[in-house]
Amino acid sequence: DYTGEKVRDKGMEREAGMRETGVRGSGETRERDGVAGLLALLYREGLLSEASEGAEKVRPDFFTANSREVKAGAFFVCKGYAFKKEYLEMAAGQGAVLYMAETDYGVSLPRILVKDIRRAASLAARWFYGNPGEALFVTGITGTKGKTTTAYILKSILDTARPGRTAVFSTMEVFTGKEYRVSHLT
Repeated sequence: DYTGEKVRDKGMEREAGMRETGVRGSGETRERDGVAGLLALLYREGLLSEASEGAEKVRPDFFTANSREVKAGAFFVCKGYAFKKEYLEMAAGQGAVLYMAETDYGVSLPRILVKDIRRAASLAARWFYGNPGEALFVTGITGTKGKTTTAYILKSILDTARPGRTAVFSTMEVFTGKEYRVSHLT
C-alpha cells in the first residue's frame, strides 16, 4: 500500500500539466496518466490516507457514487452515512475498477483511502471531468433583497452579448442554459 510519503517518493507529486487549482485540465491527461494525478492532488490537499498497489495506474472511464449506475470501467465513490459494503460489492460485480472511501472495505479492487470523502469526491469529480468550472465566468449576488431580480437583469445583459451562454441558479429556479427546473435549495 502507498502512504502519502510513498506517493511523493514515487514521483506522483508532479506539477507538469496541472493548473493553478491543481486539478488536471483534460480527459486526455487522465487517459495518459491514470489516477496518479488525482493521488498527487489528494496528497497536496492533505486528504490522501493511502492508495493500494497499482491504483495510480488505473484509468477509469466512468465516475459515480451510485452503485445502481456503475458500469465497466467505473471509478466508484463510497460515501454517505447509510453506505453499506454491499453497495461496493455490487459495484465491483458490475465492473468498477477502482473505489475511493474513508474505510478499507476489504473488497478486491484497487482503492484510494481518504480522510474526508466529501472533499475528496469533489476534487475527484473535478479531476475526472477535466475541471469544467474553470472555463466558466461566475458571478455571485448577495444581499437582503433583490438578488433574483438582479440575477435576471444581469442574465439579460449577458444574453445580449453572448446569446444562450448564461445560466442562473436562484432561490426560485435553476436555468442551466438549456433547461429550467424549480430550485429546491435556497
